[in-house]
Amino acid sequence: MSNKKGNDNSFIQKVKNIDEYFQTKNFLTPCVEAFQTTVLKSNNYFDLRDQLFEHCLVGTLQDTLLRPIAWRIFLGILPCDIVTTLSDWVDIVRKNRLEYMKKKARPPSKKMLDKGDPLTKDGQWGSYFDDQSLRKVIDLDIQRTYQNKVLFCEQSMKDLLINILFVWSKENSYISYRQGMNEILALLVFAMFPFYFPFGNKEDSINLITKEMLSNPIPNARTIYAFFHDEGYFEADLYTMFNEIMKEGVTSLYMTKKVNKDAKSIELFDDIYSPNDYNNENADWIYRRCGRVMRHILEEYDNDLYTFFNKNKVDCATFMQRWLKCFFC
Repeated sequence: MSNKKGNDNSFIQKVKNIDEYFQTKNFLTPCVEAFQTTVLKSNNYFDLRDQLFEHCLVGTLQDTLLRPIAWRIFLGILPCDIVTTLSDWVDIVRKNRLEYMKKKARPPSKKMLDKGDPLTKDGQWGSYFDDQSLRKVIDLDIQRTYQNKVLFCEQSMKDLLINILFVWSKENSYISYRQGMNEILALLVFAMFPFYFPFGNKEDSINLITKEMLSNPIPNARTIYAFFHDEGYFEADLYTMFNEIMKEGVTSLYMTKKVNKDAKSIELFDDIYSPNDYNNENADWIYRRCGRVMRHILEEYDNDLYTFFNKNKVDCATFMQRWLKCFFC
């Protein structure tokens, strides 16, 4: 994705001007103003979190123009205790971006491959062939992901999605990639993409913020906003958020009943817990919440459906993915 300053033909500007969600060409200015007013002038990030949460409850988070910051707060990426400072946030974001870059660079290099025999498929060559096979599987799903949207038809965006899913799958090899992960990631793109802009050179932006700027952030609002919303690190930031979402119980939807990291076969939404486990504290929060809906709320409001589900032993995991999509709307 292009990140050169002043490039009107950059990928992000081209899509924004034709995408149905954001038609304005001056979207950056109100974003910076909102960031300055709400974040930089905040004396307490704990109160800021509560304020953003209230917007979520009434459906006005989009109006705040702070969705990327809000999501990172709610996912626990950016802490919001009383002693948290803007400098802490900068350090965390910088660390997460650098970690992603290292993970992305791990596949075997050509120099390493030259030392082995590709016909044996052992060692580095074996890893290489496994990686190529994994990328092909991911690519098949990405080629079908929201192709009715211009944003997802761009090869730059397809490559970004493939990279994130590939790195995550390698880091979580006991699960690897499973169909459906692409849609969860795509929803993140829908939510975050409009708020990221090209700022300067990628090599410089990782160290864009200085202690002097943070000591007096208001005059440097645009520069600080640029750091948190740099298109050059859109991929890295998406990975961090996607990883946190997967850790919040979503990963378990792709596991077998017995959490076995050496399992060779993992079926999507296989039964992990029996209905009696919904109240088990060791069960993931998604299962506990859905179990409460199934066992208590549904029984009260639609007893016929509740009885049908119980009689036919329908587990909420069979339709849980659609619920998850609703969470991101």
